[in-house]
Amino acid sequence: MALSPRPRVLTLLAVLNFISAWPHFISGLNPFVAPGQPGSVLTTSYLTTVYPSLFLQRANGLLSLVAVALLIATGMGYLRQSERLGRKLGSGLAGLSIGITLLTPWLWQSSGPGLLPTVGLTLLYHVATLYVLNVSHRAAFATK
Repeated sequence: MALSPRPRVLTLLAVLNFISAWPHFISGLNPFVAPGQPGSVLTTSYLTTVYPSLFLQRANGLLSLVAVALLIATGMGYLRQSERLGRKLGSGLAGLSIGITLLTPWLWQSSGPGLLPTVGLTLLYHVATLYVLNVSHRAAFATK
């Protein structure tokens, strides 16, 4: 019985998940190590950001650390071609990420010229992930 090779796009998605887990890890630790002073600040990329209270910054940091665990779990699911960890959890994470991406500028009251391309590329990545997992490579996932 020969094993079918894993599609390259699933390996690419797994690698991208592992790579994006690192900035989430750093941003998850940041509110505990060096929290921002609550109030409005102009960042280096000309985005105006309003930092919430310390409690909300730390809650957001904890959510980023949860995102790290989910990114690693879905990456492993992509590599194993697992129906539950790869396709289902990956689809849920991509859908949740689309909602978070759309709400983040409003929640953080951010604006600026660099925001639209960032949001657009992030949405494109998550929509492409949903397409790969549920349409083009759905058959690659075996129920285990």
